Amino acid sequence: MFLAWLVLVAVKASQFHASWSIDAPGASQTSLTVVWHTESVTEGLGVRFRPSSSEYSGYADPFRLVAGSYKNSSVEKGTMREAVLTNLRPSTEYSIQVQLSDGEWENKTYSIRTASKDNGFEFAFVADTGLEGRPDNLAIATRRVIKTIGEWNVDLVLLGGDYVYYQTDKRFGSLDNHIDKFFESIQPFASHSVIMPTYGNHEFELMENVETWKSRFSVPEGMDSGSHYAFTVGKVRFISLLAGDCHTIEPMNEAVLAWLDKELEASVNNPDYKWVIPFYHIAPFSNGHSHPSNIVLRKRLGALMEKHGIRVVLNAHDQSYERTLPLNGTSGGEWSVLSRELDCYDSETQGTIYIKTSPGGKLSNHGNSFSWFTSDDAPSYTAVRESAHHHILHVSVSDDYNEITFTVWGIPSEDYKEAHVIDEFRYTLSDNCSPARARKRTQRAGKTQQHIIEAI
Repeated sequence: MFLAWLVLVAVKASQFHASWSIDAPGASQTSLTVVWHTESVTEGLGVRFRPSSSEYSGYADPFRLVAGSYKNSSVEKGTMREAVLTNLRPSTEYSIQVQLSDGEWENKTYSIRTASKDNGFEFAFVADTGLEGRPDNLAIATRRVIKTIGEWNVDLVLLGGDYVYYQTDKRFGSLDNHIDKFFESIQPFASHSVIMPTYGNHEFELMENVETWKSRFSVPEGMDSGSHYAFTVGKVRFISLLAGDCHTIEPMNEAVLAWLDKELEASVNNPDYKWVIPFYHIAPFSNGHSHPSNIVLRKRLGALMEKHGIRVVLNAHDQSYERTLPLNGTSGGEWSVLSRELDCYDSETQGTIYIKTSPGGKLSNHGNSFSWFTSDDAPSYTAVRESAHHHILHVSVSDDYNEITFTVWGIPSEDYKEAHVIDEFRYTLSDNCSPARARKRTQRAGKTQQHIIEAI
C-alpha cells in the first residue's frame, strides 16, 4: 500500500473535471465532485487531495485519500470514475491527483478551488465550441477560446451546450469517443476550474443522446435526473435548464415548468441569495439567420422570469452576440423595453436582460460563417449586437455580492488578430449606478454591429 502512494506513471489524459453535485446550503464551499477516466477496470480506485497552501508542505504525507466509485456511462474503453470530496474548507485551492490503476496515479496534479463563503468570484460562460481539427475547418477558433478561458483562471465555467456537433463530425467513430475528445480538449480550464453544464439542441436531438452526455457529468439531481438543476455559489443561485429544441420548449413540459416556478420562487425569496441567474442553450431573442428567436420558449420561460423578477438570463445557440435591453411583456411573444441604458443598471431597474453569447470557437454550418443578422435595423429590444467574432462571457461578482460586471470578449478567427472587449456592463444592487470607465460605443456601417465597445 505504501508503494502505491509513491508510483506516478505517464498515462493518457484522464478527462479530469470537477463539479458541485450536492445542492445543499454551503455545499459548494465544502465539497467537490471529481470525475475522471481510467483504462483500468480495477475496483477501489480513488482520489488523493490536500490544500495547495504551502503551510501543508512540511507534512510527510499531507494527502487525504477518498475512494471513488464506478460512474455509469457507455464509454467504449476503460471506465469512468467519480469521487465526492467533503469536509473541505471554503475559498481554498486543493491539489488533486487521480488513481488510474492499482498502484498507479496520473502524473499530474490538478488544482480546484472551493467556493467562497464571504468573498466574490469570477465565472465564464461558453457554448457552441465544436472539436478542433474538423475537416470543414469550422472549429477555427476553438483552441484559442479554450486557451483564453484557461488563462482567466476563473472559479467556475458554465458550459452552454453544443460541444462536439456529432451530426457533422464523426472523425473519432462513436459519440462516446467524441465526448472523450471534448473532455480532453477542455483541460486548459477543466484542470483548475469547476465546470457546470447545460445541454443544447445537438446533445438533445441531432444524432446525439442527452442521456449519454448527462452520464459524463456530475450535477445535482434537480428535475429529470439532472436535465434541469440548480446550485449555489456564495450568494448567487444558478439554474441550469435543458432547452433542447429550436422551436418548442421540449424536453421541458408542464412538470418541469412547475418545478422551475417553485425553484425561482424559493430562490428569489431566500435572504441568502442576492442574484438568481438561469442559463440555457436556446435563445428566446435572436436576430441571427442561423437560429432565429424561439418564440415559444420566450413566451413560456419569459413569463416565469418576469413573475419572479429575474435580472439576467444567459443563452447561446445562434452564432453571434446579442444583449437585450431590460424587457418584460414577453409572455405574449412580443416585448416591452423598460430602459435604454447600455452601461449600468441599478436596484431600480425593472425587466430581464438576455445575453446570447456564441459561438465559442465553431462557425455555423449555415453558410460556414458567423450568423449574420437578418435585419439591418436591429430589433427594438437590442442593446448591443456583434457578428464578426467568436464570443466568451466573463463575469465578475464583487466581494459584497452587490455588483456584477459582465464582459464579453471577441475572439477573431485569425490567430494574428488580438482578442478585445466587445461589450461590458455593470449591474448593481445599489440605487445609484454610473459607468465605471469612460467608453466609446460605435455603430458600424450596415448596422451589422450595434453599440459595441471600440475603446475603453
